[in-house]
Amino acid sequence: MRKFLNAEKLRSFGIYIILVIIVIVVSSLNSAFLTKNNILNLGSQISMNGVLAVGMTIVIIAGGFDLSVGSNVAMCGAVALIVSNSTGSLLLGMTGAVVVGLVFGMINGLIVKKIGINALITTLATNIALNGIALIYTHSDSIMSTNESFKLLGKLKILGIPFNLIVFVVVVIAGHIFMSRTKPGRYVYAVGGNTRAARLSGVNTDLYGILSFVISGFCCSLVGIMLTTKLGSVSATYGSGYEMDAIAATVIGGTSINGGEGSVARTVAGILLLGVLANAFDLMGIGIEYQYVFKGLVILVAVSADKLSEKAKSKKVSFQK
Repeated sequence: MRKFLNAEKLRSFGIYIILVIIVIVVSSLNSAFLTKNNILNLGSQISMNGVLAVGMTIVIIAGGFDLSVGSNVAMCGAVALIVSNSTGSLLLGMTGAVVVGLVFGMINGLIVKKIGINALITTLATNIALNGIALIYTHSDSIMSTNESFKLLGKLKILGIPFNLIVFVVVVIAGHIFMSRTKPGRYVYAVGGNTRAARLSGVNTDLYGILSFVISGFCCSLVGIMLTTKLGSVSATYGSGYEMDAIAATVIGGTSINGGEGSVARTVAGILLLGVLANAFDLMGIGIEYQYVFKGLVILVAVSADKLSEKAKSKKVSFQK
């Protein structure tokens, strides 16, 4: 029993221990790592993937998966920029992006929960469809912002802290409170842990499953706004690959791919771990191709550890019976 509890504690706190060790090693190898400018740069770099990872964490805890976030980001960003250009209103552009993100998140949830199609297949299909819609909407071209307020938002700093980093921190706090302090958050855990038991307990499992996808869609809208205001332009390919980084941070943070287990806080540790390593590789001049190899291996290790933990837990339960 003690070994099992120790394994569970290691699973819960291991990511924090690894993160601290890596920060110590990297900072000892490169004195520029812990400078104020580099820390703010690191925070800005991880902010967009971090916001997506919070949404992805909630979806996976609920027993789902969302491969459409990259295309949803591009679509939301395109709406934000083009509406802002055509109306001259930053607020209308941002509102349009949020509506688009919520709508496509809800579509994913309805297909998965009401029609019953597997989440991987559903979101893979909507990812392809959204990419096509984004290409049509942008005429397969890069579009520049003509709205000065739109471009200024991406450069905004409050007390020296970049706007994108502030959004990331707010989303993390909100996501953590939602999942750990509210009844809907507990229901999301219940739906992912055991859908049948949750339904028999009176939980509207379809509602909370759909809600998780809607939250992911909302996070996509925020990232679409963050990305396009920062770059001052939009293209249908801007969100390409973002889903992989979000999934990587989530599984590295210990969220079970089987659902029902995980936390926003550990996902933040996961995105920080990936960000610190990428930043360290950049400082050391290591090419992006090696970073991709490393990231793929880390995902495999994290998923393997999750599977081994599940097997150990199953054996322990069987032994007790």
